[in-house]
Amino acid sequence: MDARLASTAVLPPPMPWWRAAINRSGGFLLGFVGFAFVVLAIWRLWIMPVFPETQNLAHAGGALAGQTYVNGLDAFDNSYKNGFRAFEVDFQRTSDLAIVCGHDWDAYNDKPPSLATFLADRAKIKHPPCTMLELAGWFKSHPDTKLLADSKDDVVAINLALRAALGPQLIAEAYDVSDVVNLALVDENEPVLGLYKLGGIPSRYATVMAMHYDPRRLSGIAMSVVDVWYGLALWSKIWVSQPVYVYTVNGCGYAPLLHLFGVDAVMTDQLGPKACQ
Repeated sequence: MDARLASTAVLPPPMPWWRAAINRSGGFLLGFVGFAFVVLAIWRLWIMPVFPETQNLAHAGGALAGQTYVNGLDAFDNSYKNGFRAFEVDFQRTSDLAIVCGHDWDAYNDKPPSLATFLADRAKIKHPPCTMLELAGWFKSHPDTKLLADSKDDVVAINLALRAALGPQLIAEAYDVSDVVNLALVDENEPVLGLYKLGGIPSRYATVMAMHYDPRRLSGIAMSVVDVWYGLALWSKIWVSQPVYVYTVNGCGYAPLLHLFGVDAVMTDQLGPKACQ
């Protein structure tokens, strides 16, 4: 190379110390990650409590003709025909305190309508949401089914009313320790603990651990896929040792990882009752 060109050549900037350290330790980090996955797999397969008999739940009764969050009898019929015997259904109160099936009041600007308005408006829907009376009749006519009740408000009172209507077919869902305590005062059955209303990951970790020391027991824990990646399913298996449900899963692409990380069953709109297991 010409000496004049060599003297003007631009040299790359020096590598930051932290990047150099990562480069030097890359083999160690890769080996550590691989070892961690092997240990996790061994624990998952031979030590961690698993519940293979746990069925997937039809989320909001299951999807129907591409429509999700149906929460109605047509969806129940379709999911039952497809083999589901466990259903997750959303509940909320109208402005006059009637209990109806439904996920939210978005169509009413988040303001609950009266029962009369709810009934009039649902008559215009092809696959309408159900009333509590209709839901109770459907489940009573399908005694081999279970209902996980996701109450959007008034958790204890709604579950108490559902228990009176459905008896042992109901699985109540609590959302924090106080819900578990208050449900235990009126219902001897063990609820599922849903984590989605808790404030953040640290609060979810703390709540799960608290249930280990609480005499009131759980029948399961429900969480999001993101919670699973944060290790909450594994954490739940350590502290509570009950089935873990994850929502909402509509494909089996990463199902092996979900099970590796402690999930027993999923809530799904469109998969089957034993899909991805």
